Amino acid sequence: SAPIIIEAKHDFQILLILTKLLQIALLVPDGPPYSIFNMVKDASKPDMREAILDAAERLLDRFGYSKMTMNDLAEDAGIGVGTTYLYFPVKAEVAMGVLERYNSRVRYALSEIASPDDPADTRLQAMLVARVMLRFEGARDHQSQIEEFKRVVKTIVAERRCHWMDAEREIFANVLD
Repeated sequence: SAPIIIEAKHDFQILLILTKLLQIALLVPDGPPYSIFNMVKDASKPDMREAILDAAERLLDRFGYSKMTMNDLAEDAGIGVGTTYLYFPVKAEVAMGVLERYNSRVRYALSEIASPDDPADTRLQAMLVARVMLRFEGARDHQSQIEEFKRVVKTIVAERRCHWMDAEREIFANVLD
């Protein structure tokens, strides 16, 4: 693949934008991030929902979707299984919650890069690099689950993927305006 060429006049601006992205990543209250996806807590959702999704990510990585049970999820989150069902009536919704949160974090990162007063071309370049890296990292870190997710929740994912891509397109379009 061809290397990314950055004009000298934009090197410093891109460095500042990528530094801001790293600063966001370091704001995680649970300690240092091991993944750029750990960079933000979704403030619009209750902590209990986040705890369940955190547990789901751990269990999905450890066991995969088909072997993860709602009982395992409740135990790992330190809550009763009934509480788990209040937030996620079925296991497929837990998996979709994990995917929704992942996509929310990608959009948040892109929005943070898009908002500085730097030139549009500098922000767009940094946004494209960040998006590719975020998507690559997500695929790399969850490779074993991707095919299983596709098989189990493929119709739901296909519908929501359009929404996720439209939301990302809107962030990029705002930079171009």
